[in-house]
Amino acid sequence: MYSTLADVPEGAPKVTLESGIQNQNITIGQKLRLNCTSPFGAPPPHLSWRINQQLVNTSWVQNYPLRYRQNLAQSSSSLQFPASEGFLQHGRTIVVTCVAKPQTPNHVENGEEVQRQTHVTFTAKKQESSFWERMFSR
Repeated sequence: MYSTLADVPEGAPKVTLESGIQNQNITIGQKLRLNCTSPFGAPPPHLSWRINQQLVNTSWVQNYPLRYRQNLAQSSSSLQFPASEGFLQHGRTIVVTCVAKPQTPNHVENGEEVQRQTHVTFTAKKQESSFWERMFSR
């Protein structure tokens, strides 16, 4: 019988925002780009993205080649999507989550499957109407 040794990454994945996003304030219609990087582990964790707890459209995700250090690997991924009113929760917020899940089958700690995640909450405002849009919408 063979056994597999795993070095499960410690800690949650790190999420960084594209430059130009200030204090996580966004405008509806703005394109958002976030990057997620896992801690090093063996095997590297699988990364997935959620918006308001729902899995995202896979066409918005780009997974990058693994990075290696000694016998450990690091996963990284980016998410790019348009901030739309359909994503708003409680009228103003969008919660984006990167989830890192070990690829070892049924890895548990304290009776629960290991899964690390990082949330980023954006506060959205509607795009200001132009003078002409206000004039002709009456």
